Amino acid sequence: MRFRVLLIYPPMSQSEPLAGNPVGLDVDRPFMPYGVMTIAASLRDRGFEVDVVNLCTSDWRQALSAIESRPADLFGISCYTFHRHAAAALGAAIKEMFPEAHLTIGGPHVWALARQWLSHYPAFDSVVPEGASLW
Repeated sequence: MRFRVLLIYPPMSQSEPLAGNPVGLDVDRPFMPYGVMTIAASLRDRGFEVDVVNLCTSDWRQALSAIESRPADLFGISCYTFHRHAAAALGAAIKEMFPEAHLTIGGPHVWALARQWLSHYPAFDSVVPEGASLW
């Protein structure tokens, strides 16, 4: 059995899904960051079983359902400042669903505050620093 990884671009919030283009919303936010796809490709090249899911336009119930149907050994969540609260809540939900899985978070919001993030959100096992090499 191969090591399974699920990389996640989280919902914008725990409430309503992103619908249309609300006033002031950066139209690029719904698109999966290039870095997530690069990490996925690198892990696949090294023999890992990798799935990537973009949940930013999902409502909370849809997001949890999508994750519940994709068990993994490691869950990685991308985190930008604008969806940090949803990312943290999603991490807690994942840890409840899959308590033995390793849960990590990376991205611009968390890399500078790694220790603070881990102390404030105990569901997470690690933080991936910005620009970190996979190997």
